[in-house]
Amino acid sequence: MRKMEKLLNFKIHLYLLAISAIGSYFFYEEVSPNEMSAIISSLQALAGVVFTISGLWVAVVYPDAIKILTVTDAELDDYEGKTKNIEILVVAMLSSVLVMMALVVSGVINSLLSYEFIHNQIKLYRGISSFTIFYLCLLQLMAVLPVAGLSLNLAIRLHHILENAKANKRTK
Repeated sequence: MRKMEKLLNFKIHLYLLAISAIGSYFFYEEVSPNEMSAIISSLQALAGVVFTISGLWVAVVYPDAIKILTVTDAELDDYEGKTKNIEILVVAMLSSVLVMMALVVSGVINSLLSYEFIHNQIKLYRGISSFTIFYLCLLQLMAVLPVAGLSLNLAIRLHHILENAKANKRTK
């Protein structure tokens, strides 16, 4: 099953890259540098928030995640069902870290390019910038959605627990 998951993840990234290429091809001239800067700032903030929330989820909601690292193979069966949510959160954290790292690297590369080069190669520069931002936005979106889903699931479960507690209190 692991090979299938890896293949699926590879296919997802190929789709994201294709969507990014198509989007940047059609819209790279439509996005101004000021809008691009605003998108990058939002992307940085979102990546930081997702990283923080995912880390808190693992540390607070799933404290048994740390125990999984120290269990024997015989005890591992007890944790089998609990690891899926932890995997989702860790993947979201890693995706956010990759987005933040890519933004830092692109910022460094951007600062190293001369004004003349950018001005002379403006279409190429804007195309590559648009493609990169498109891909990073899609990658971050793929990290946000599972974390939001887990948060919603927790809220629903808490609501049901409260409703059941109220119902039990009324029947006593």
